[in-house]
Amino acid sequence: MKKIVFQKIALLSILLVFLTNCSDSLLDQDNPNKLTPTSFWKTADDAKGNITAIYSSFKEQYYNRMLPMQWRGDDVEGTTSNTAYSQFDYYTLTDVNSTCNTAWSQNFKGIYYANQAIHYIPDIKMDEALKARYIGEAKFLRAYYYFTLVIEFRNIPLVTDIATSKDEYNNPQATPEDVFAQIEKDLTDAAAVLPATYTVADLGRATKGAALGYLGKCLLFQKKWQQAADILLQVINSGTYDLLPVFGDVFLESKDFNKELLMEVNYAKGTANGVDLGISDNKREAFSAGGGWYMFWPSQWLFDEMKKETTTTGAYDPRLYATIIFPNTTMTYFGKTYAALMGANAKSLGFAKYAEWELGAKLSVNSGKNTRLLRFSDVLLMYAECLCRLDRHQEAIPFVDKIRNRAQLAKLPLTITKDDLLVEIEHQRIIEFADEANRFFDMLRWGGNILGTKNIKEVLAEHNSVGKDNFVIGKSEYLPIPASELQVNPNVKQNPEY
Repeated sequence: MKKIVFQKIALLSILLVFLTNCSDSLLDQDNPNKLTPTSFWKTADDAKGNITAIYSSFKEQYYNRMLPMQWRGDDVEGTTSNTAYSQFDYYTLTDVNSTCNTAWSQNFKGIYYANQAIHYIPDIKMDEALKARYIGEAKFLRAYYYFTLVIEFRNIPLVTDIATSKDEYNNPQATPEDVFAQIEKDLTDAAAVLPATYTVADLGRATKGAALGYLGKCLLFQKKWQQAADILLQVINSGTYDLLPVFGDVFLESKDFNKELLMEVNYAKGTANGVDLGISDNKREAFSAGGGWYMFWPSQWLFDEMKKETTTTGAYDPRLYATIIFPNTTMTYFGKTYAALMGANAKSLGFAKYAEWELGAKLSVNSGKNTRLLRFSDVLLMYAECLCRLDRHQEAIPFVDKIRNRAQLAKLPLTITKDDLLVEIEHQRIIEFADEANRFFDMLRWGGNILGTKNIKEVLAEHNSVGKDNFVIGKSEYLPIPASELQVNPNVKQNPEY
């Protein structure tokens, strides 16, 4: 069924050419809506086609956001052979970085399609329940794109309707507060109409839980602790989600759309109409000896952090084996022991979650494994953090223990202090979400470590991150506005110090 979904996405090129002739900039486009009033936006199929177009930008999130943003964390190091990516790792970004430009344009392209759907679908004569769901999906996706933009670039234009004249193209930057307010509204609206689950044919679409989960995360970024806690508790109490018993199973292709996942990007092995439906994440992570490109790998600090605490039986935390490929005699990778694969004296570390080492053979094709965007474990740890911030840390202990229990770690002492529990939450977030593009954004919203006693530069230095010397407080927290956008829109100003 996944392949059917992506065959539809692969055929989008005809629809997208029809809808709009997009450039790299949201604000540098001819108005496509002059083409549509008499020939489009008439039927339920027209509505469905546009919603599919919005998801096409969502499919590109891994390449144009998650992968490079992952390199900004102290838990990841990457090759310097790819300059566009290594500038993220070393904090040497400029406004002509091609990946920054693509991250900006892909998200705004998705917003552009979402605005069309939200504007036109209400007037289409079709099933009202389906209409409401489509609009809810469009609002969720618009919120997702704006959320990624505001936490990456901070100072961005806020466009919530179609342009009717060229005078409306050059929008000024909104305040981050106004952008967050729009995100909250869109996610609230989406949660009110989206279903809790879908049938097999529609797996991968936005759900009520996804909308609530991202709403909780959005509120957490703004330190709205009580509001975030109330929203996240709705997800916890919904009964829709739970942790899988075995951590490593969460990342198997056979476990796509499992009960721990609130939102994921859908991929499938193979091609349709000449378009590859898979993702090269497996090759980017895997060692060359395993058929990969070995573009990025775990930092030594992350490896050490994951070994800090052993299980109740004295073994390594099982998340280590599911996250990092390392010299050991317990596991086989791509069908070989580590020593047989890498050499007797090798010590290189590799990421495991998406590398498909479990397939038992050297990689030959792109992966069909979905990219996990938001997991129930994140909801549990975010909720626990909110309770701590609200001086209710005793109530937070069971939610952290739920994460620890799956990892076969001992229960936390009931006498643990608020600050110690916060430190434990940070530690669990590091281990639980390594290789999932979360770490830098945690540091960003904390301003450094979770207690606020060290800023980001100090944390990077403490963990010997490769970019520690280049990080500039007040600059490096956010990406530069692309030069291409500055050239076409005089109302957009560059972020500080770029």
